[in-house]
Amino acid sequence: MNSINVLKNFWAKKNSKKGFKWLSLYQHLTDTVCVADRLWERYISPGQKKIIIDSIKNHNFDKNEVFLRDQEEDIAKGLVKFIAAVHDIAKATPVFVIQPGYSSSPDLDKILIEKIENSGFPDLHSLILASPGASHHTVAGQYILNRFEINESIASIVGSHHGKPLDQRKEYENQEAYLCNIYQSENKGSEVFKRWDNLHHSIINQALDISGFKCIAELPILNIQSQVILSGLIIMADWIASNDEYFPLVDIEYELNEREISQRAEDGWRSWVTNDIWEPKCPADSISAYNSRFEFGPKEVQSKAFDVVNQCEDPGIVIFEAPMGLGKTAAALIAAEQLANKKGCGGLFFGLPTQATSNGIFPRIIKWLEKTVDENHSIRLQHGKAALNPEFYRLSRNIDEDGEGSIFVNQWFAGRKTSALDEFVVGTVDQFLLASLKQKHLALRHLGFSKKVVIIDEVHAYDAYMSQYLNRSLLWMGAYDIPVILLSATLPNEKRVELIRSYLTGKYPNTRITKDEFKEISGEGYPIITFSDGSKPKNFTDFNYKDQKEILIEYIDNDDEFSNVFSEIDELRRQSNSKGIFGIIVNTVRKAQSIGLKACELYGEENVEILHSGYISDHRIKKEEYLMKIIGKDVDRPDFKIVIGTQVIEQSLDIDFDVLFTDLAPIDLVLQRAGRLHRHSITRPKGFENPTLYVIGCNDKLEFDKGSNAVYGEYLLSKTQTVLKSLDVIRYKDLHHYVSMVYDEDNEDFEKIRIDSTTKSEIEKQYVDFIENIKDYKLRAHNFILSQPKQNKNLIGWLKNSQKINSENDERRQVRYSDGETISVLVVKKNGEGYGIVGNDSTDVSLKISEQNIAKQIARQSLNLPRYFTFNIQNTIDELESFNKEYLKEWQNQSFLKGELGIIIDECNEFELCGKKIMYSEKLGIVVEGDSCYGKI
Repeated sequence: MNSINVLKNFWAKKNSKKGFKWLSLYQHLTDTVCVADRLWERYISPGQKKIIIDSIKNHNFDKNEVFLRDQEEDIAKGLVKFIAAVHDIAKATPVFVIQPGYSSSPDLDKILIEKIENSGFPDLHSLILASPGASHHTVAGQYILNRFEINESIASIVGSHHGKPLDQRKEYENQEAYLCNIYQSENKGSEVFKRWDNLHHSIINQALDISGFKCIAELPILNIQSQVILSGLIIMADWIASNDEYFPLVDIEYELNEREISQRAEDGWRSWVTNDIWEPKCPADSISAYNSRFEFGPKEVQSKAFDVVNQCEDPGIVIFEAPMGLGKTAAALIAAEQLANKKGCGGLFFGLPTQATSNGIFPRIIKWLEKTVDENHSIRLQHGKAALNPEFYRLSRNIDEDGEGSIFVNQWFAGRKTSALDEFVVGTVDQFLLASLKQKHLALRHLGFSKKVVIIDEVHAYDAYMSQYLNRSLLWMGAYDIPVILLSATLPNEKRVELIRSYLTGKYPNTRITKDEFKEISGEGYPIITFSDGSKPKNFTDFNYKDQKEILIEYIDNDDEFSNVFSEIDELRRQSNSKGIFGIIVNTVRKAQSIGLKACELYGEENVEILHSGYISDHRIKKEEYLMKIIGKDVDRPDFKIVIGTQVIEQSLDIDFDVLFTDLAPIDLVLQRAGRLHRHSITRPKGFENPTLYVIGCNDKLEFDKGSNAVYGEYLLSKTQTVLKSLDVIRYKDLHHYVSMVYDEDNEDFEKIRIDSTTKSEIEKQYVDFIENIKDYKLRAHNFILSQPKQNKNLIGWLKNSQKINSENDERRQVRYSDGETISVLVVKKNGEGYGIVGNDSTDVSLKISEQNIAKQIARQSLNLPRYFTFNIQNTIDELESFNKEYLKEWQNQSFLKGELGIIIDECNEFELCGKKIMYSEKLGIVVEGDSCYGKI
């Protein structure tokens, strides 16, 4: 009996929806090997190949070293083919072949069992197993490979090919209690047992032949990084080979011949693949690089950043701190090309704090990419509302207005679990943080990130909880030797050291970096590039940066009616002939609404703009676009405008205020907000020649308003107030120094500030609470955070205690715990018997949900409900689900709306939820009944 030919009678896939269709196990394994082979050649980057090849060389000294040295890539590629050829070995078991299909008829099941029986495996039709659920084919597969003494670093990849490795060795060892599931008999000496055992042996021998190994003993042992990458690769190959659009099932009576098998592999691959690996070719000098990519020459800071990266022999992590407006984004993109070239990377991930900032930078990344690549390459915008982004939608529909586009969207990567695998990805930072959250199919995310240069912008914006995931993800990138670029206006010394240490711990787990070496990167220069070259952390501060910009600081006491703020605005207007663009940034939505309402009463709605997170997303985008048109760069500015907002204003909006008022906030955020003050070189109205920052809410007793305390905590507010009040002006060249004074423990300059003993004692008490909160965040993250690579020899237990994640909202909640729970709804407005888009009340769209354009319009009406509705979040969700089942059930039949929750506000813009009314105002945003602003505009 030729066991391999027998496999042509075993089924791997079956379906009876359109006639009796199936795919033999032989064919599926052949397809998977072909796909895996091509993924190695056409998808895996040179850097990823190096990880696997180095692992083979470093862990297999007892093998033939000449053989390894001469044919190292062939061995690595052969190993990929071997694993692909055995990944479904346990589909050749009784427990698998007798199970009914999910979408096949009993008649098809019967025919397929008879096929197997007729090939020498009798009595399957009458086989009844006591515990069929105990032997999933991933577990049984790992058991079979272990029986043949295939090392666990390879066997555990087979055990994890459905996304979740075994939690403990006992899981496959316990298969000894269920031998009937695998061998149809518990008697190891019986003929039927031997028949199944011989079949498995034949599959393994065939795999050895295909992969070029002479025997099992030649199979290499792999480190954990290689196991994770290969696990992701096998999952990816299996998914592609299982997709019947590329590799269709065949009629039950039809048998593919050898020519058709070969052609099937080519046709399937050609249907899926759309591009080759990115081969970056960054120009040799900074002037050529910037002119060719951006059509402008580099600034001095950018030019020196280029040289720093260029001179690194073994680059790793790069942290670029510089004031707003010095071109950090352009510098990062050029550095990404340099690093990709040095480290053999095949793509880019650019992560930002929010969906809005991700959307904002997406067109810029496309323009850079178009200047960077010659052939077609795929790009992805990765966040929950990406499909609604016009530029991304245009690319995904293959709409190229000029007919010469080289950038496109590969729809295979559209899934939540596959999007990180795309070549070029722009998204929220959550996608990177999730690389260290234990969850099913994490290997796919690691496969995607381990081939890219990673850029994380506004790294100062991530709090203590998010930083746990950020640091662990950096550690894993270090383990993969993947270059990472972090951008910030400025970072505390301790934070910078923490980030560098995390990365280098991953890259050099056995090398201890001394305190003195870390002390070297804690300098006071600014701008500053901190980087690793090999195992050494270094920094560069030799810039001719002469920005003498100084910002005057004034202080305004808090008061409920904001009269102090408006009195100052009135005085400034008197001095400037009623001119000036006034910015007011506060810490909470409610405060922005209250001060916005008062401003409208005093100065007229037409002179007041309000921006915060409590708007329908479509409205917020339009508000941001409007602000860019009136106070952005190179625009005709109005004579007078008051712009009131929250933290959203400080995140990547290129707008310019003549004067700025800000709530007291942590020092780095105050400085970030100050970056919107006199941002552009323009002629100012009389009285605004010198930039002035008014800080609201300082308090000598350290008693700050509840909203600010809830968002930022007393300790950072107290230290920031102390530092600010010790200054006459804010000097741009000293931004880093100010941040260090607030954040660094035992900072000498902070200790020199004269403060009374009562204040000092109170700050010390606040510090204790601050540290306890950080410990709490670490503890909460620890339960689900990925362990360090050095803690795992193989994949067994790698995802133990993993989180069950069903949606992108679940992912976001897990890595942004300290942001609190949020509930997002889509808002429409009652229109007769139906409903319409808020702000466009004339059209009833309720009967047009099946039209894609209408569904997309509704999907853009997303709104985060106020925090009040998360106090009993399950009650809120239950009530929303009940409402949707009764009034909006047709949404679940539309791809853009499926899974969303909606509300219908009435003609007065109100909706009652959980016994509380909410009102939506296009001027103020969402307001809860009982708030002072309710029903006012």
